[in-house]
Amino acid sequence: MIGGLDLSASEKRVSGVCIMNDSIKTLSLKEDEEIIEALKDCEVVAIDAPLTFNSPWRKEEEELMKRGFKPLPLSLPSMKKLYERARRLKGELERHGVEVIETFPGAFREKFRSLGRNKHERDAYLCALSALAFKKGSYEKFGELVVPK
Repeated sequence: MIGGLDLSASEKRVSGVCIMNDSIKTLSLKEDEEIIEALKDCEVVAIDAPLTFNSPWRKEEEELMKRGFKPLPLSLPSMKKLYERARRLKGELERHGVEVIETFPGAFREKFRSLGRNKHERDAYLCALSALAFKKGSYEKFGELVVPK
């Protein structure tokens, strides 16, 4: 089972979750506990949130910008909150034996505009595709960030 997570910085806002097994299931969830419960049985979860921090830019964002993408700077207060939440969830999922990787759906979002019930579920699906590409060895890395080929 593979998972994708389009994480929001706050539990007050919706995060998109995608689970791929024999079928594809997308969810809009808010609380950390329900996100962990949904993803705890996955082998790999790809998350659209920074898992390392270096303000304002990490080498990952610098490489993406060289390729024409526009990631948000980590110097934004909301990005610091997102990083902190992502690290907490990563730790909880790893305690369940889940491998957690970082991805950036913006690098391949254009191909999948019509997926999901909302943008969070679509991006969670794209995160799950990153996890699948990672598992199959068909990806590029920008520092620790994984993007499907």
